[in-house]
Amino acid sequence: MRKMFYILLLILACPLTGYAEVVYSPYSKVQEVDDYMESSDLMEVEEVLKYRFYQEEKVFDEEYRKLKEIKEEYPLIDVNDYIWSEFSTYQAEEILEDEQTKVETRIVHQYKKKILVDKLKLNYVSALADDINLRELKIKVGKDEIVYHIEGIEDTKKLTLSREKPLVIQLEKEYDPLDLYFSLQVFNPGAGDFDYHYTLTTLDDETLLYEDKFVTHTNGPVGIYRFLNLKESLREPLYEEKITTSLEKPTDDSLYLGEKIEYRYREKMYKTYHLEKVYLDGYYMEADGIKDSDFYDQLTNFSPVIDISFLVKSSSYDLNQCKITTKNVENSQIYVATLDCQGDIYERTFEVVPLPVIDKTTPSKIETSIFDNQKEENVLIQNDFVMDSTKDIENNDEKIEENSRELPQIEEKDWGKPLKKKSASFIFDYRLVVSLSLMSLGIIFILIGVKKYVDEKK
Repeated sequence: MRKMFYILLLILACPLTGYAEVVYSPYSKVQEVDDYMESSDLMEVEEVLKYRFYQEEKVFDEEYRKLKEIKEEYPLIDVNDYIWSEFSTYQAEEILEDEQTKVETRIVHQYKKKILVDKLKLNYVSALADDINLRELKIKVGKDEIVYHIEGIEDTKKLTLSREKPLVIQLEKEYDPLDLYFSLQVFNPGAGDFDYHYTLTTLDDETLLYEDKFVTHTNGPVGIYRFLNLKESLREPLYEEKITTSLEKPTDDSLYLGEKIEYRYREKMYKTYHLEKVYLDGYYMEADGIKDSDFYDQLTNFSPVIDISFLVKSSSYDLNQCKITTKNVENSQIYVATLDCQGDIYERTFEVVPLPVIDKTTPSKIETSIFDNQKEENVLIQNDFVMDSTKDIENNDEKIEENSRELPQIEEKDWGKPLKKKSASFIFDYRLVVSLSLMSLGIIFILIGVKKYVDEKK
């Protein structure tokens, strides 16, 4: 019987104790503060870091450039924006084609052109005789005598060949040296032995066409004829040292050397650029851009937490429907909280007491500005308490904790009676009904138990 009695008491006590829990409102809007704050029973304080954010803007070079010509100030490449360069000249060295290079080829014919002459030089090279006097100089091609003149001399019938001044012979047109035939008369001025040595070369002295060397003895003045058939000296045609290339095979008597492949190429030229940082105004926790961790602001924000647990004493309120608003009084440390529970209006005034700043350090890179928070739901404000490192934060936290024990916290005031009563209406509270039902049932069982106990004693 006693067990039944205790069980009934426990059942009656459960709904009463469960209804005495502390209930807090949702957070109000974040309030502004200029000094360091510490959390308390009525205030939730949070330290946050705000960063500068930026967009990257492309700044392009004015010109398109090949990969090997990219400038240091524009190191990045827009691979989708390119043009092709002009083709290079053709070359014999092979070029391989790839994604950056387009190659064109052609077949050319190689040959050496036959050397033709229109200027000859008659040089006196002997050091054993005096100047040579020429009575006659004729030049023929086959049987036909050709016209010529000697530079600086008008009368070709009185010619003197000396070591200091060779004779430059200008022909009327170009001829193959193998076709030229010379006849000249050397005049000996008196009796005696004469040693003659002269050469016939091209104008630049690079090609020796004929060399004549002879010794003569005369008893008096006499003319000696000398005949120069260049074919006897050269025997083979003369060809240029350089190789000529042509798209067409030569049809003349040039020396043909065969075919070869030539290459030319052009390259991709890209638009290049560099990135410049364009910063958004202000500091943000999150923003549309790239966070720059080198520029930041450490800020403090807090939210008043309003305790409405006193309402549990009344069964007429649905606490989930109660609405709380807070308002700062003329930018002071005084805040007014207004509570509306189904028409009953309560007001409470409380004061926020900021803690003094214990330490203040500034990071090496920091920009201070009022944070633009129009896009955020809560209002975040700037705080002068800025830490430089984790170690500094830990050390200062210890100092703040020691000092905060001696500082006043948020001043609490009683809510008092409602400023405005709700209109008369019936509000069903299922917890109250359950509690009263269980209490009534418990009393009935107690009375039945007592009556049964009395009857048994009798």
